[in-house]
Amino acid sequence: MNPNILKKNYKAFIWHAIFLSLAQKFMDVNTVIPTMLIQSGGTPVHLGILTAIMVGGNGFMGIFFASFQTHRETKKKYLLTGIYLRVLALLSMGIVLAYAGLLSSTVIIGLILILMTIFSFSGAFAGIAYNGYSRKSN
Repeated sequence: MNPNILKKNYKAFIWHAIFLSLAQKFMDVNTVIPTMLIQSGGTPVHLGILTAIMVGGNGFMGIFFASFQTHRETKKKYLLTGIYLRVLALLSMGIVLAYAGLLSSTVIIGLILILMTIFSFSGAFAGIAYNGYSRKSN
């Protein structure tokens, strides 16, 4: 394999590993996002919905995405789509955080729930592609 491609892939892998580890801590059930939801005026029902999305959304949506990706020959584009959607969701969450003072609490709560749904579901989408992609390449 071309050494330049290997260097590029290694740098992308390191960047993704760092980003993923930070994102997982940021999205943990006891940290930033749930606190932001509560401080924005979220109720225990909102917190329950957010927790269900963050804890169970990934596994639940894996069932649907697995049937979609099962018979696909190439899964790399699905893996990259899932990763890019996760990055986009976190970038959007940062923008919401930056402009939280200008938004109403209802909008903030809605955006948090929508963005975390996208983050969780795209993680399932990428995870199914990654597992299928890695098994095929071995």
